Amino acid sequence: MIKKGVWKKSTVTNLWWVMALMAMSCAKATPWLPDEGSRQWGVSVVQEGYDQRWEGDELTDVAGLVNISTMGFHLGWGLSHDLAVDVFTGITRLSQANSDVLIAGISDSSVRLSWTWVDEFYRHQMPTVSVSVEAVLG
Repeated sequence: MIKKGVWKKSTVTNLWWVMALMAMSCAKATPWLPDEGSRQWGVSVVQEGYDQRWEGDELTDVAGLVNISTMGFHLGWGLSHDLAVDVFTGITRLSQANSDVLIAGISDSSVRLSWTWVDEFYRHQMPTVSVSVEAVLG
């Protein structure tokens, strides 16, 4: 028999770990790093729009549909078989319906250093695990 309150606390803790692991696996990273001397590159496009926003704990209407478009550029280099560096930057454009205002500029840029802690090719009983440190340059 499970005591009242114990199940809830352990379930919430377990769900937190599941969400944290999902967030880490869905991040813009992979445990497999590029080979020494090789390069990776990529382009991403994100389009968003909204007509309501949260102000405190109230949902308020916006005076026109707000559109946000972001194009990102990613470059990565393999420094050694277990060390890599990545650079990301982007361009963002924000416009609002019923308005002549247009805002455009460089979005947040980041630099990430990744190190392979466990490599599955050398330790067959373990999955590949990489550790990364990232700095966001606003």
